[in-house]
Amino acid sequence: MTLPAVFNSFNSFISCISFISFRKLTKLKAHEAALEARSGFTTIELLIVLAIFVLSAATTVPFLGAFRETETVGTVAEDILQTLRRAQHRSMSGERERAWGVRFEADRFVLFGGDSFAARLPALDEVHRTREAAVLSGLREVVFLPLTGSPREAGFVAVSHPQGGSKRIEVNAVGAMYALR
Repeated sequence: MTLPAVFNSFNSFISCISFISFRKLTKLKAHEAALEARSGFTTIELLIVLAIFVLSAATTVPFLGAFRETETVGTVAEDILQTLRRAQHRSMSGERERAWGVRFEADRFVLFGGDSFAARLPALDEVHRTREAAVLSGLREVVFLPLTGSPREAGFVAVSHPQGGSKRIEVNAVGAMYALR
């Protein structure tokens, strides 16, 4: 074989390898372009994520309802406790030279000035409505004695919700008040 023939064979061999490499490179670029075009989410993936979201929402909704009822009971109990303390403070300070008390009914409570709810001055009433179906039971009224702040009758007021949840407010003989679960 002559030198020009070897050179032509070598040249053909290099051309062949270059052509094969070029084809592989072209296919690789085409494959990369196809992958880039498919870089979004498939319908199945979106449906799976949506199903997970719906299941988690469905399991948390009942707990949110129970939390709301508990918060309602807690808020009403705190309102009652503050009103009882305000009545006790007014009695101890001798405001309007009378005893002060709180009357409890099923869906409201009233801060009043007088020896009893029946003998009160209606112009001094502060009416408070309970929130969202909270129900009151227990003592009907608590009247605090002037100057000492002791209640005429010790006992409790219960705050409950028809869907569950309750709190109890204790008023002891010396006038200390606190909320219990």
